[in-house]
Amino acid sequence: PRGLAPVELEQLLSRQYFLNGLSGCTMGILAQFVVDSMPLQPVPESFAGALSGVLYYGGETLSFDLSFACLLIASLLVCFLWSENIWFGAKPPGDTEATASEQWRIPEALGRMGNDKLLLTIMVVSAATESAMYAFVIEWTPALTLPSGEGPPHGLVFSCFMIAYMAGSILFGLLAQLLSPAGMLIAFSSTSLLAVGGTFLAFHTGYAATQTGIFVVFLLLTTFELGLGGYMAAIATLKATYVPDDLRATVYNLFRVPLNLIVVVINVVSLSS
Repeated sequence: PRGLAPVELEQLLSRQYFLNGLSGCTMGILAQFVVDSMPLQPVPESFAGALSGVLYYGGETLSFDLSFACLLIASLLVCFLWSENIWFGAKPPGDTEATASEQWRIPEALGRMGNDKLLLTIMVVSAATESAMYAFVIEWTPALTLPSGEGPPHGLVFSCFMIAYMAGSILFGLLAQLLSPAGMLIAFSSTSLLAVGGTFLAFHTGYAATQTGIFVVFLLLTTFELGLGGYMAAIATLKATYVPDDLRATVYNLFRVPLNLIVVVINVVSLSS
């Protein structure tokens, strides 16, 4: 809707996901710092009362406190600096005065995807790959923990993942002159697929239960993040090109349903195992 040329859009998305990774890297280091600053300990009985021995503070709980503070700051920035929000009611250039019912047209969106196989394929790829991303988010911590319970500093590991994610977004920007967004989508998705396949083999053979094996798994998961950084920019470019502006929100939300179902199943299986 802002009328950007394809090359400008690709570079914009490359910078966007680079900054996304940079912020994640920064927060990983900061989270590790606050977690190490105070050991986990119970809330004094004088404050906890009947919940004494149940409530704790310090340690890894501080990372959640930090995330709450960041979300609060982000919400204030959106309220006062973001032109496209409910407080100001501003709309992006070219947007029309559409009602809520006009913006939520599920049958029309389904019909459009039924007639446009390329659009349907893009959204199926998006839902499947991003489900794998959320599975990674859930499982990387236990994957990097030895059977003895020994694990790495999670904040620093997360920062390494985000650096790889940034590298992927930079590669997307560099390769934009040589490959099409579809070609880069295949290349980056294949990179992540190979990394996940290598991780599976490491666990299937028992190699991941060793110190060296865990380091190899870390390298493979870092490679997965590199591929993911390029994938996110590539799929965003394709969505911007092929998803109709008048049905964009509806199409995106339709594919949130299978994505979230997959994530719920992964969580249930993870908790029951």
